[in-house]
Amino acid sequence: MAFEIARLQSIPEMYTEGENALHNAMPDIRRDKSTARRRQYRELEANMISTSRQNADQSHLFQGLVELDKEYNKEVKNVIDLRTPPNSPLH
Repeated sequence: MAFEIARLQSIPEMYTEGENALHNAMPDIRRDKSTARRRQYRELEANMISTSRQNADQSHLFQGLVELDKEYNKEVKNVIDLRTPPNSPLH
């Protein structure tokens, strides 16, 4: 038992000054890494949201163009119907 107590008391002395400095600096290092991970996650999330909004805008624009094309084709067909007889090859 006394040997074990002596061994445990000598453990801190076994470390070098550099190891002790690294051990004391670990909370700061962990905090800095955690901050960097959170910043990267926020940037990734912002980029994903921006891309999603751009895709939604492009999709909305495309749907608008499709609707416009449909309306244009209806009007053109109506004009053709008015100008051509029913037995015309354009029908």
